[in-house]
Amino acid sequence: MVQSSANYFELFKLPADFSLDLVDLKKRYLRLQSVVHPDKLAHRSELERRRALQQATLINDAYQTLKSPLLRAKYLLEFKLGEVNWEQGGELSMAFLTEQIQWREAIAAADSMAALEDLKERVKQQCQQLETELAQHFKVANIVRESAIATINQLQFMYKLLEEIQLRSDTA
Repeated sequence: MVQSSANYFELFKLPADFSLDLVDLKKRYLRLQSVVHPDKLAHRSELERRRALQQATLINDAYQTLKSPLLRAKYLLEFKLGEVNWEQGGELSMAFLTEQIQWREAIAAADSMAALEDLKERVKQQCQQLETELAQHFKVANIVRESAIATINQLQFMYKLLEEIQLRSDTA
């Protein structure tokens, strides 16, 4: 059975690192789910089924967190440094905020699916760059909290841009 007190990385027997092999993570997830899935325990007692459901829920939550670069970064930062007040710290630069306005104007002005696809690819490239920066933040022994939070906040903004582009594409 799964230790409910284990952190998400221990749960999947992975090092606590930002860089993960997502294919390997999914294999580990499926393996764990196959062990604790409540349907496999239908013949067991109510208490055992309830525990299995709790474990399956924990495994699902851990998997959803670790497979998302943004959620993984937030979880890892709190795991390494303790609770983070996401409303404070990690101030975004004026240049970044100005860039956000420009991105949103470009999304609003996009007049074709091709233009939206181009924007989407450019935003994805920015996301990949920020994910690379996050990997570097977590490779050092002394993580600079404010800098890591700022990068996570920037990534969150960029993901919101991707959502806006998708919404715009769906309605075009």
